[in-house]
Amino acid sequence: MFSESALAAWDPAPFRTALKRAGYTAARLDELGLKSLTDPFARVAVVSRTFPHDSPIVIVSRLFDAGEPVSGLHALALFGQDLEGLMRLGLIEPLGNDLIRSVARLEADGDGWFACDHLAALASGKTDYTMGIGMSTRLLGALMPVRSGDRVLDLCTGGGWVALHQAAADCEVTASDLNERAIGFARFNARLAGGRPVEFLTGNLFEPVEGRRFDVITCNPPFVLSPGSTFIYRDSGCRGDSLCEQLARRLPDFLLPGGIAVMLLNWHDDGRDESSQRPLSWLEGSGCGAWLFRGITHGPAEYAQRWLRESGRGRAPDAAEMDRWMDHFREIGARRIHSGFLVIHRGDVPWVRSDARSLGKLENVAGPELRRVVEGQAWLARADPSEDALLEARYTVPAGVHAQTDLILDQGWGARTIRLMSPAELSYNGQIDEFLLRLLALCREGQPPSAMVAELRATPRFEHMAELAPQIAGLVRELIGHGLLLPAELA
Repeated sequence: MFSESALAAWDPAPFRTALKRAGYTAARLDELGLKSLTDPFARVAVVSRTFPHDSPIVIVSRLFDAGEPVSGLHALALFGQDLEGLMRLGLIEPLGNDLIRSVARLEADGDGWFACDHLAALASGKTDYTMGIGMSTRLLGALMPVRSGDRVLDLCTGGGWVALHQAAADCEVTASDLNERAIGFARFNARLAGGRPVEFLTGNLFEPVEGRRFDVITCNPPFVLSPGSTFIYRDSGCRGDSLCEQLARRLPDFLLPGGIAVMLLNWHDDGRDESSQRPLSWLEGSGCGAWLFRGITHGPAEYAQRWLRESGRGRAPDAAEMDRWMDHFREIGARRIHSGFLVIHRGDVPWVRSDARSLGKLENVAGPELRRVVEGQAWLARADPSEDALLEARYTVPAGVHAQTDLILDQGWGARTIRLMSPAELSYNGQIDEFLLRLLALCREGQPPSAMVAELRATPRFEHMAELAPQIAGLVRELIGHGLLLPAELA
């Protein structure tokens, strides 16, 4: 799929120009109200009803979104002499009778495009099906804690969307996947996008990078707890969540000192573990810091329905296939199945953190926020600051920390609740009181937390409160752990 030699000989500039001229861009499709439509055939239906049947945007949408055959003459009018190059490349194939089709779906995304398999390949059960930009893809892209110049490994890269965004952030990127077809798509996407090159490797998990270490590792593995191995991107063929356990135990070996790994994962429990923190046990004895974030919990039937409907493009799953999944869950003792991410930090001392709440849409600032949390937790574990040290130090408050006040009308407007949110709403999103707001304000002004202790001591309510200083120091410790206060050496 898209050989390296063919890609090297192809100039993507005319193709990009033709797509833009046709209006097949994310901005234009958004203007047409197509962003909310998840079915490509529904999108093409809207475009076909809006524009003449032979207009460029209709031809391109049918060809690259729905995967429908189109007239070769229409395509020639659109792409000109570059059509022959697209056929040599393998993106376009002739069907006879003046019809051609695209072997890849091309999703307009951001300022460019992303190639993957058409959804028909998913419904047909094609083992090496290469997925497009899914929710997990965007989640991992939002979480990546990369900095300019970082040596990065994107493990289980698929079509390379995350890897290309890492390269765009001026990182030195290596990306690998077991699926040769996916790596072919990734190389095509890199060529189409231009920009900093990415090293793409084919192989199973860490095999292509044995002996190497990285500043950051991102991983979107085949984490679905399925009973078979229908799709490479989804199914590991391993029992339960054992693949994720294997990855978690090995990731530290491929991190440079201070390095961070972020892995998306699913895991299960037998219904008796209220905290559902079993993945943290996989890092015991590693010397690493670990942060487990549980976002969603499903029952076995709901979980099976979700994944079988996705692979069946929304169709109700076959009863026999549902039975197979449910038998599998009973066999491994899965009463609840959780989705989330695991962060591993190769620092000086181990630490653990666990969160459980729903994640909304994360912005790109989630990566820097994740790094602030990791560095804050590591600093607390390493420095083990005393109460006095916490109160007398000076801190920086990250830009973007914000609060919302909920007002109620009862004999005049009064504040009912105050909700504090970290910039990306990843590390913190919860109710607080006005005292914590005041503490953040004082620290932003450059004053130490002891200034708040003195300020409160000047009021009758807190004048003789013995536990005041320890409580303020405890708040400081929590805020550092959430990345909401940065000690001077981390700012």
